[in-house]
Formats: sequence, structure tokens, C-alpha cells
Amino acid sequence: MPDSLPLQSPLFQGMTPEEAAGLLACLGSDRRRYAKGQTVLHAGEVVTSLGLVLSGSVLIENTDFWGNTTVLDHVGTG
Repeated sequence: MPDSLPLQSPLFQGMTPEEAAGLLACLGSDRRRYAKGQTVLHAGEVVTSLGLVLSGSVLIENTDFWGNTTVLDHVGTG
């Protein structure tokens, strides 16, 4: 594992770096980078994987029929 940041997540609590790296490799994990303001997923999309925010934050928003956007949640690192 290149860095220990994911180990700070409760998801990896109690694992050694080697165990976590083995788990991530077994699950076919990958890293993705998104630019500020870029959409990660659209409502209704089929989700086939778990996401973990390693740095920065993600806004979960809803845009209604009239174009009004409501922030439903703010997800930070971990």
C-alpha cells in the first residue's frame, strides 16, 4: 500500500498494512481522482463498488424538477 491513509478508516480497523493491501488487491481496488465540481455519480446510476474519500470532500446533492439544488450531505476524508 503506497500510503497508510486508508488504514485510518474504520473499514480497516485492526488490520496491518499488509492485510489491508491484500484485501484491496483481492477486491480489485483502484484510485480515481476527480476535479473540483466534477460529478462522481448521477442519481439512479447502478453502483457496483464502494468509494472511500482519501482526500478532499464530496457533496451529495439533489437537483429538483425546477433546477433547485439541495445539499443532502458533505462527506470528508475517510
